Amino acid sequence: ISEDVTGGLLPNEQRPSAELCRVPLRQMYETARRAQVPFPNFKTLNEKDPYVASYFVMQDSRLGYSAKAYSEFYSEWVGKTAPTPEVFELHMIHYCVWLGEKLHDYKILFRNVSGSERDKLNAQWGWLKQVEYDADNVRRSRGLRRQMYHGAALVKFFDESKRVPREADIFFNYFMHDFASEELRFATLDDQ
Repeated sequence: ISEDVTGGLLPNEQRPSAELCRVPLRQMYETARRAQVPFPNFKTLNEKDPYVASYFVMQDSRLGYSAKAYSEFYSEWVGKTAPTPEVFELHMIHYCVWLGEKLHDYKILFRNVSGSERDKLNAQWGWLKQVEYDADNVRRSRGLRRQMYHGAALVKFFDESKRVPREADIFFNYFMHDFASEELRFATLDDQ
């Protein structure tokens, strides 16, 4: 199974947790069993073929919640899950809000640390400078769709009153966002 659910993983990149890919796989398996497809239950599957059964095991958790639980928290926050272009744009808007929050927090932390702490913060979260640069370029561009400008503004001008719910923040940080393997020590800015 590929853990690259959201696409775009480069060589030597991974997510802090690879279990997001197992959420829909397990849901499909459970749906098929409810529809009376003759799949074995998980106990029987594990006895019959432990390797195949291992695809469905979700052991990773953050603060006592599984990848499935965080996926459900995120879906609730977004409010829509139908596979339509409009809902995709809604997901992108939520992602831009999250990026804006991370950029905002990064800038505050960066101003308040120095020396090796600043170097460490920059090594882990310095990629947000590129996010800001890209948002600036979108805002200066002409002829783009309105949603592109809106997303760039959400990244650039974070509204403190619209903080991302903690569960959605963990979902993005730990289950969805790409990190180079050396960055895995700090999956959130709060861990700095």
